[in-house]
Amino acid sequence: MNGWRARLSVASMVVAIAAGLGGSTAEACQPPAAAAAPEQAAPSAGAPVPQARALSADPVVHAVQGAVAGASVGLVVWDAETGQTVLSTGADRAFHSASLVKLLVAVRAAGHPEYATRVERMLRDSDDDDASALWGLLGGDALPTTAAAEIGTTGVTDPDIAGRWGNTLLTPDAVLATYRYLMAELPGLLAPLAAAPQLAADGFDQHFGIPAAFDDWAVKQGWGNGSGFTAVHSTGVVADRYVVVLMAEFPAGTGFSAGAAAVTAGAQALAALLSA
Repeated sequence: MNGWRARLSVASMVVAIAAGLGGSTAEACQPPAAAAAPEQAAPSAGAPVPQARALSADPVVHAVQGAVAGASVGLVVWDAETGQTVLSTGADRAFHSASLVKLLVAVRAAGHPEYATRVERMLRDSDDDDASALWGLLGGDALPTTAAAEIGTTGVTDPDIAGRWGNTLLTPDAVLATYRYLMAELPGLLAPLAAAPQLAADGFDQHFGIPAAFDDWAVKQGWGNGSGFTAVHSTGVVADRYVVVLMAEFPAGTGFSAGAAAVTAGAQALAALLSA
């Protein structure tokens, strides 16, 4: 059983929001893209101290680009056990967020229990209608940078086309900071990410990338297109330990299925690295 499913119920998400603990295949075109590190617990006397690992991102990048030539790839993997970044490439490059911006919408919705059902569907099913409704209710085009300020991260730019939430620009480092914030401050929001069904609200198979390469995950996926690009991203928490952010943009005209297959190839290469 998925570890997050076992420990974080949807009910815990509602409690977390109430207490204020604090996509569509064209989602980049539809209207409505670093947190302070959590303190690491001191190891108990006699306990082995996990050692940081330094891995090359090249096999992952080569796997994505081998599937679709001309792909731009951003990748960062952070290890919660060591508090260190395992590997990183293109982590400060801005990508069109597609549905990854829904993570920031969820941050802004914290403290609003009346929005809990919409937040759950938006995260679990990647529901665009709920995202658009919450976008309008929680600040519109200024929402991404407002949420980024709350998290304490940079690398977030409000949509480059007004009214199109999927055109928010995010760096992999900013997405990593968002997951670390959720883990530390709003862990209940990981429950719907761990319960993401194979088919999203728009019918797209969202079990590409991380879910196709790892057994234990809580993910937010993204897929969208616009003028000159197709974006496909796979991000989440793996094995209750690693935060994985794998973002890719492909040349215009690349199909979503081809992009998803390329991201899956990259995630499988990453799984091999982490298990070695």
